Amino acid sequence: MASSVSPVLREYGHVVDDGGCFPDVQKVISFLNPDTCHALLSDASSAKAMVENLSAKARSLMDHHDAHGNVPMDLFSRASMRTRSIDVATAACHCGDDALLDAFLAALPYLYTPGCLRSDPCSVLGAVWALALDELLFRTAERAINDPPTLDRCSCACGPPDNDGVDRSRIVRLAAEVQLLRLSAEWMCVTVFRRCRGMMGCDGPGLSLAVFAVTCPRLLLSAVPGLVDTVLAEAAALMAAVPAADAEPHLRFLLRTLRGVVSVDPGRLRRSPGAARTLADMYRYLTADPGRGCIHEAAAITDTVLALLCVVGGSPSALAASPTALDLLVDFCGPRPPVAVDPLAVRVAASLALHVATQSLASGSRTVPAPLVAARATWVSFARRARHDVAAAAAAAALADVTSAASTSAAHRGGTPVTTPWSPAPFPPACLQRLIPAERCWSCGNGHMAGRPEKTLAKCSGCGVGTYCGPACAKASWKADHKRTCAGWAAYGATRAAALVCLDARAGAGGTSGDGRLGTMSNAARNRAGVYATVQEDLSGHWATDWTWPAARAREVEAAGLQLRDVVALVERATGAVVLAPSAAYAHWAGPAPAALLDGALGKHGGRVLRVVHRVHPPHVQVFGPRSLGLVGGGPPAERSMAA
Repeated sequence: MASSVSPVLREYGHVVDDGGCFPDVQKVISFLNPDTCHALLSDASSAKAMVENLSAKARSLMDHHDAHGNVPMDLFSRASMRTRSIDVATAACHCGDDALLDAFLAALPYLYTPGCLRSDPCSVLGAVWALALDELLFRTAERAINDPPTLDRCSCACGPPDNDGVDRSRIVRLAAEVQLLRLSAEWMCVTVFRRCRGMMGCDGPGLSLAVFAVTCPRLLLSAVPGLVDTVLAEAAALMAAVPAADAEPHLRFLLRTLRGVVSVDPGRLRRSPGAARTLADMYRYLTADPGRGCIHEAAAITDTVLALLCVVGGSPSALAASPTALDLLVDFCGPRPPVAVDPLAVRVAASLALHVATQSLASGSRTVPAPLVAARATWVSFARRARHDVAAAAAAAALADVTSAASTSAAHRGGTPVTTPWSPAPFPPACLQRLIPAERCWSCGNGHMAGRPEKTLAKCSGCGVGTYCGPACAKASWKADHKRTCAGWAAYGATRAAALVCLDARAGAGGTSGDGRLGTMSNAARNRAGVYATVQEDLSGHWATDWTWPAARAREVEAAGLQLRDVVALVERATGAVVLAPSAAYAHWAGPAPAALLDGALGKHGGRVLRVVHRVHPPHVQVFGPRSLGLVGGGPPAERSMAA
């Protein structure tokens, strides 16, 4: 058996175990040069053996602690050195990711039981095993969740890095193991606990939780249903105990985790007590020192926090109950807004503040929240300063009117309700969340050109809607289905774009489409913008008697030459948001409704059905048949509901 061990693995064992109680760190790092790392990790059996040895040592340490109540320092030091060596090796070479992760997954059942890390945050399992797994999960998925990627994990001997479509598929495969998802959430809590108490070692943020939230949010929510509440609670605890500079890495990953999971179920954030206040506090904490970090990072924080506050704003009472969050919206619109607040963010903040004010007036209390009333001078001033932005100026002028003494008195007397610039839409168009994630190849799911992570995907030259990472995927998609649908997508996109231009003309710049620039785009860009534009419909009534939009959109789809199976409708009831996305694109998004649900719906009516996916989890899919869509005459609506 010993003869089957590769020479480099045998030498690796001698180096990491040499030095007695305290192995020589510099000797290990010197040994693990890029070529040696590649030699170790490109051999699947050697990579597997590295993790198996670490797992065995972790199990031995855990057993010793259970039996004697202590951990031998020499054994702990050697196990820690193996953790460090895996960290160094995987930072230099990506060739062994699959073998390493499979070995970690194989060891999971006999090393981890839910709750064991939180019950003992100082445990050996966390210090030497969970830490290594967490960092490896982030590294293997980093190309899929960072744009652009920041890690360069290639030795001279390594092949090109995997496309991020492959990385995402690897993470989704691993996420099928529920215990791994629970360990990831638990490890995040442990890292926050250790950071709050200033404990040495393992004080970096938990990384893998954000990886799973971004790549497979539905699987993560199924495994950890209370995740949103947990993340917000950990963020609040961190800010109460740690200075901003020390808390920043953790808070960034917690924000990424929240944004990932609310993309499939925004209602969980709205229902979480104190969510608006915690989000506002996170923003203040992360931007407290303008000199720390770059403008790009500050802009990303602003975008994320504001997007999440808009999600909470889908339930206006939840936002109105947080003076801290309302004060932040006021600051965004003030004469000296926080760092990296661009005009679009200011427009969103003003629209969201007006939404809260008008909905509060219409509620039983008939009062505008005090922070918005106290800021009336800000709204008056902002309305003058924002003349170049029609939508922002209109929102500010309406806020100035709503917060005046005359308006609030009239509301108390039951006078005429205040209208908004976006009436009768139920939610400000500027605050609608993108239901469309970053573009991905329709064929393989890659997020960039094959082998060229710095280049964006190519668009179909015919319709401008299909996206591909290279000629091979474009050719495969053309043969599979796009030859039939290409002209249809061009026609449908042009129809939707023309409708949006008309709506923008009536609503003013920054109206329905959000930027008023559709008229200046190329035909291909207009087609694409028309297809993916989020519009608002009245979703408040019953689908059978009050929803008219499914029939109208189905007729548009078929009139363009497409089939209903070519689209998936995404809806969010709280905001009235609706978008019809190409089913070829939707299949590669993070957290799509299960294929079994969507494909099963096509088994009736010859596939002539409109599938409507609600932004909730577990997934809920409504299926509208030809009769309910008015595509055949007579009979009651033929709708059915499917849920996983």
